[in-house]
Amino acid sequence: MKILICSILFFLLFQRFNAQEKIELKFDGLYQTKCVFEKDEIEGTNYFIRFYPNGNVIEVGTGCDATPQDLESWFNLNSKDISIGNYKLKNKKISFQTKSIAGEVNYKGKILDENTIVLKSHSLINGNRDRHNYYFVK
Repeated sequence: MKILICSILFFLLFQRFNAQEKIELKFDGLYQTKCVFEKDEIEGTNYFIRFYPNGNVIEVGTGCDATPQDLESWFNLNSKDISIGNYKLKNKKISFQTKSIAGEVNYKGKILDENTIVLKSHSLINGNRDRHNYYFVK
């Protein structure tokens, strides 16, 4: 009886662990931070990231009043006003570097759940380091 119970518990734990590892990026929308206010700033910034199945990633910062619908017409791989890069994904860990006219920013993080990614960033433009949660928006 103990062996049966142990086997069932092991199976359930394995299934849960295996299900957690299958969390993937979503490509049918974008990821957005909540409004971020830097020190002594009156206006904040929303950051948006979009991942593509081919490994491309794009990123842009906007005012806090911007919505994903506001970006719909221009937030794509053909835009010249965004940062573009290629991401690497291993299990739930993600890393990428984006480049824009202003310079480069490095990102590392992980997929927390089916709708949330946490990313640490390091700007090679101004040396700024941040950590933000990005939430999926379809």
